[in-house]
Amino acid sequence: GAEDTQERWFGVVCVWGQMRWLVAVFMGLMSLHGAWGYMSGRPAPPTAENLWHRDHLLRLDGSLRRIAGIALLPRPDASPGECSSVALSSTIAIVSHGVEDDPLFDFATPCAQALFKMDWDTFVRTPSRLSAEASDRDERQRLLDTVERQGFIRDYRGVRVSADGDRFHISNALVWNVLDPDTGGRIGQAAMFRASDVEPISS
Repeated sequence: GAEDTQERWFGVVCVWGQMRWLVAVFMGLMSLHGAWGYMSGRPAPPTAENLWHRDHLLRLDGSLRRIAGIALLPRPDASPGECSSVALSSTIAIVSHGVEDDPLFDFATPCAQALFKMDWDTFVRTPSRLSAEASDRDERQRLLDTVERQGFIRDYRGVRVSADGDRFHISNALVWNVLDPDTGGRIGQAAMFRASDVEPISS
């Protein structure tokens, strides 16, 4: 009867309203975090919308200042604009990874992306151990274990490999622990070196 029809239409209207609300929330999250980062659970590329990963860069900088007395950013409370010059650097390679059982990269400057021949989305889905060939991974792990104990190492030299198998020497690299700014606990590790300190290895 008429009452049943009205109830059915009322139900349709309610469902449609809920669907529109859910779509709006979903699109808001996509806009805030970036489509790839939100849907995959991995960080989205640095953009003005996510303030060039300012929070992450402040953690890298704060950890380095605390452990080694060295600054990554112009000042401890650097602005998003100041962070963008680091996040978009084509001359300084900066990479970091988390503390998973098989740590994944969670940040890479364009300089690092070019050296390792991976775009951002591939980089942040790659286990950091794959930045070294199998024969060099024990040496790399010893480095990271030493950094975990000491806090940082400067002037590191080693061999790394790109995604397509090109090997290269890096020198004068700085490697340090990334710390939680509140607890001081280790939440990752990071490395930084200049493109001018990279030397290709002939095959």
